[in-house]
Amino acid sequence: MGKYGSGHDDNNDDGNERDDRDAVARDRFKHLEDAWDKSVLYGFAIAAGILAVVADQASKWWILEKLSGGRSMEVMPFLRFDLVWNKGITFGMLGHDHHGSMQSRILSALSFAIMFALVQWLMRVKHPFAATGIGLVIGGALGNVIDRAQHEAVVDFIHFSFYPWVFNVADSAIMIGVALLLIDSFLNRHEE
Repeated sequence: MGKYGSGHDDNNDDGNERDDRDAVARDRFKHLEDAWDKSVLYGFAIAAGILAVVADQASKWWILEKLSGGRSMEVMPFLRFDLVWNKGITFGMLGHDHHGSMQSRILSALSFAIMFALVQWLMRVKHPFAATGIGLVIGGALGNVIDRAQHEAVVDFIHFSFYPWVFNVADSAIMIGVALLLIDSFLNRHEE
């Protein structure tokens, strides 16, 4: 019984109020925690994207300086740097440009549409592998779009003797990003 004899337990009311205040505080903290997690995930994506663009453009600048005039450079017995102007998509697919710069513009517009869709996906990710993967894919796509804007073709130069295609750092970032997305989907396949 409460102190006024009404059968009302004042101590229980204090406990319920305290529980309610604790629940509100936890909800506020959870909101802050979610925001912090999102900012970290966005940080992973942004850092991966910037790294991909900078590494891609720096490597292409270097290769254009070293291999102008169509020269080739052996790096290791199984690795060569061969300068190739790719007017198609990744690994030279659809590389027959019969319409001048129109194909370059179409491929750039398609790349921007894919990047926009990836940014929308990034808003929903919950794990660092997915965020980093999306950042790498966006950064790689942006690196190749920069080439199309500057040269109406993409600079490819990495050529492994056991691999049929010549590619670049942006293509590598895209492939690593896709691999991270696949790993993330495998590791988190039981989540909603």
